Formats: sequence, C-alpha cells, structure tokens
Amino acid sequence: MKRRAPRKPTLRLTDIRRIGAPRSDASELYYALVSSSWRRLALMFALIFTIANAFFAVLYLLDEGGIQGSDGTFFSAYFFSVQSMSTIGYGTMSPTTLWTNIWVTVEVMFGIVLIALTTGIVFAKFARPTANVMFSKTAIITRRNGKPALMLRVANAREGALVAASMQLSLLRTDVTDEGDTLRRLFDLTLVRDRIPFFTLSWSVIHEIDADSPLYQVTAEDWEDDNIALITLLTGHDGDYGTTVYAQRMYYGEDLRWGHRFMDVLATEERQITINYNDFHKTCSMEETHGQSSNQPVEG
Repeated sequence: MKRRAPRKPTLRLTDIRRIGAPRSDASELYYALVSSSWRRLALMFALIFTIANAFFAVLYLLDEGGIQGSDGTFFSAYFFSVQSMSTIGYGTMSPTTLWTNIWVTVEVMFGIVLIALTTGIVFAKFARPTANVMFSKTAIITRRNGKPALMLRVANAREGALVAASMQLSLLRTDVTDEGDTLRRLFDLTLVRDRIPFFTLSWSVIHEIDADSPLYQVTAEDWEDDNIALITLLTGHDGDYGTTVYAQRMYYGEDLRWGHRFMDVLATEERQITINYNDFHKTCSMEETHGQSSNQPVEG
C-alpha cells in the first residue's frame, strides 16, 4: 500500500512574521488597545496601576516621616499612593515634606492622564459597533439541485436586522506563473445570492462549482497541498448605530466537510419562526440523509 506523505502544516494568514516593517506610532498603539480583548485590556491596566503605585510608594519611603499618619511600612506608602493617584484622600494620611509633596504632584498628574486614557479606550470599545454575526464552524462541499456546490452559513445573532447585507467569498491559493514564479492569488467566487435586503435570521451562502469556478476539479488533497483558504466577508448597515459593520472568517482544508449537509435550524410553528442556534454548526452526511437510519449530527 502506498503510504501518503505527512500532512503539511496549514498556512494561516494570522501566522505572519514581519521583517523590516516600520516602527509603530502612537496611533498603532491606540488601535492595538481598542482591538484587544477585554480580559487583556483589564489585566494590562491593572498591571500598570499596580506597578506605578509600587514605584511611587518606594519614592515616598525614601523620605522618612514624609507622610503624616503613616506607620512607615511599604503597604502604608502604597495605599497612600493609591489615594493620591486616584485623588481620593480620606484625610488620615497627608504629605508633610517638600520631597513628598513634589512626588504627590507628579503622581496626581500621571494619574489624571492614566484615568483619561483608560476612560477613552473603554468608551471606544463600548461605542464600537459590531456585526455580531455567527459563521458556521465548517464549510461543506455537497450537491445542490444536482450540481456540486460549496456552502456555508451565517446567522444574525442580535435581535435587530442588518440592512443591505452583502457577502463576498474569495479563494486564496498558491499559483505558479508561466515564468515559474510562485505567488498567492485571490480568486472571487460567484454566489447564488450575494446580498439580501434584511438580514435577520440565517443565510445559506452558496457557490455552484461549474467549469468556470476556481474550485472546479479541486480535490481535498489540493486544499492541503496548495494551502487553499476561503475568505468570507459580510458587510451590512446597522440601523441602531447608523453605520456600516462587517464580520469575517477564514476556512482552511480541515474546516471542510465533503459530502455533508447542514442540519435544519429554522422552523415555523403557530405563525412564529424559530431558529435553533444549538444545531447551527452541526452537519450530517448525505448518505445518512437519504438512508434508512436517522440523521446523526456531527459537530463541525
């Protein structure tokens, strides 16, 4: 039996090593902070706050007796620093010497800037509109109306509708020119429907694989050997925020299900439409669908 070559590692667009890139400026730092997760942002500001107060506490300890009402320990100086930076001042501890007053002034200025920056970044994250769109964890290669087709689905996870929603689907693969140059190229995939006026529930995104399709005669091995990736981009107008929002996802070879179909998630009962998000990512094989056995869902 012929042994198949080991599977090549998937080339992901997120795994990028940049060499010789220009240094980031302050605007790039702001973008990185706004786009970071809430957990990372909270940990970063907590670490900055803790280190800064510890630094000022050490400076206060250099001036013995500079804090009235302090017992002279590090923790006492640290909590005095917390009160100074946040401009609380409970009245039990106060600076008494010129050295301490100078560093209190510096710390208050630092605290005002830090609080202003924190407030601005937190507000920017809260105010930034998001599409809140669910993409299926897998895409499927199946047959629809007797024709091979690539399918995935998206769902609106919020109660409001996205107006004039549109979907773009592109294929990224390695290509070799006639001169022998290797490069990564993007190919647009034509969709059966690429826009809907109101996106409220679920949307099945379908690309028919015909002779004109970039996926024509592409096999599962080609997805691995050529590091093929599927790039999806959904845009729409959010009426609540009055702005355009977008959502994106990438699919790789291991994210494909060949010969599968998606489980139904929409049902209409008693003049009410129900969407079941619990089955949104589940698929079943076409053989099971047309066989005698019941459909057993597969978590994609």
